[in-house]
Amino acid sequence: MKISKIEVELFCTHCNEDTISEVVYYDSKIESIRCTSCGRILGLDYDKLLEHYKYDWVKRIITKPHRMTDELRKDLYDFIKHLPVRMLTKPKRIHEEVEKLRELEKEWHK
Repeated sequence: MKISKIEVELFCTHCNEDTISEVVYYDSKIESIRCTSCGRILGLDYDKLLEHYKYDWVKRIITKPHRMTDELRKDLYDFIKHLPVRMLTKPKRIHEEVEKLRELEKEWHK
């Protein structure tokens, strides 16, 4: 198991500005993020992140018909022009996203 640290500039909600933060990785997972200005530490709950991602993904699927209707109303010609390509590529993109999600889930639960 490998522990590594990097410093990056991130927005700190406590300092209310961009600060240098220390990100600690345990293997390939972020273990914690610490603001070097105020010292505040943020731990990550991967199960909650995954739950939120799944919720967002389902929400996008449910709202797709509405978003497509909006696109259709904005520009009928552009919508019709791109629809065949979208219909061919969308299943592949969904499949890739589901596979990435499964990989993340496996990795986070090692």
